[in-house]
Amino acid sequence: MRTVACLTLGLGLFAMAPEVFACSIAVGPPAAPSYPHFRAEGFPTNGVFHTGLEWRAEDGTRLTLEAFEPRSSETGLELRVPASGALPAGARFHPLEDCPTTGACEHVLAVGMGPDTTPPGQVSLSSVRTLLVDDPVGAGAFSCPDVDTLVLESDVTDDTTPNENITLLAFIGSDEEEVSNKATVDIALGSDRLGDAPGLRSTIALGVAEGRQRDGLGFSVEGPFCFSLAAMDWAGNIGPRSAPQCLDTTDPNDPTVELVDGQSCACSTPGRGTTGDAWVGLAAMLVAWATGARHRRR
Repeated sequence: MRTVACLTLGLGLFAMAPEVFACSIAVGPPAAPSYPHFRAEGFPTNGVFHTGLEWRAEDGTRLTLEAFEPRSSETGLELRVPASGALPAGARFHPLEDCPTTGACEHVLAVGMGPDTTPPGQVSLSSVRTLLVDDPVGAGAFSCPDVDTLVLESDVTDDTTPNENITLLAFIGSDEEEVSNKATVDIALGSDRLGDAPGLRSTIALGVAEGRQRDGLGFSVEGPFCFSLAAMDWAGNIGPRSAPQCLDTTDPNDPTVELVDGQSCACSTPGRGTTGDAWVGLAAMLVAWATGARHRRR
């Protein structure tokens, strides 16, 4: 009877999974890049640190960093700079994580021979596409809901900063005038496309496609809105903004809209309860325990 009870409990819990699962999605744009991330080559002497890593010189001397104001407040990012001022030209630093306390390490922040004082060029939006799922489905027991997305393709140049370290700064408003007059950044975002690929592509999850759900934050606006982008390099220099772009991601007739097939994903982030893997593991554990108990009684 004990074996049957355990098996029944395990299968019963597993059968409850569809009621417990509430799959969720991460609404919003790609996170702004973190840099220098363990290593960098030619980092400017006035480089800005956008990472939680702490650094040391090869003799073990700690590099003390402090908040970079007013740029941090302006962008909403936790930016830091050396408390002593500029980094020494040609210096080499190592992160405190995954490195010995002194001496060389494979992770190297190699400082260049001077500052970077030239901001990136003006951002040019080469493509703005609103991908609305045609005939979307909601969340299931083991799948996330279909999601509407906004894909921004932009072109920008910088003299020293690698593409993967360029931060895009978004200014969002109800009309072009509001966007142009904004002094602070609404969202700092990164790019899906890294390395030396031309241009930047940022894919923004707008919300659940079923019912065109939007939370009203950032790019997830219900109804029409406008935005423009500026680029920031790894020295904190900010270039000119792009021309404002206006759209409505909830209107199927908006010129930017493309209807696409749903691509519901495997559920990995339940809103509450345990994950699917955890339920499978629990059921397997109960079955194994029951089987072991039966063997011990023999």
